[in-house]
Amino acid sequence: MTLKSLVACHIPKPYLKAILEASGAKLSDVVKVTVFLSEGAEFDPFNDIYKEYFSEPYPARTIAPAANMGFMVQIDAIAHIS
Repeated sequence: MTLKSLVACHIPKPYLKAILEASGAKLSDVVKVTVFLSEGAEFDPFNDIYKEYFSEPYPARTIAPAANMGFMVQIDAIAHIS
């Protein structure tokens, strides 16, 4: 994994966490994640980093390629707040 890919895969976590916390949720409340990876991002290393975001049981996940979008990684998440 290139340094650029590594950094791009780690950057969304604090933003995702902050958005969830502002809504009264936390990472463990996430039930569904959609991840868009650019052509330059690598799936296997991203998958390892993903495990740093979430623990088992992992949220449902969809990963889609995204070409020419101006980013390497974009993460959308749905959380259930009880």
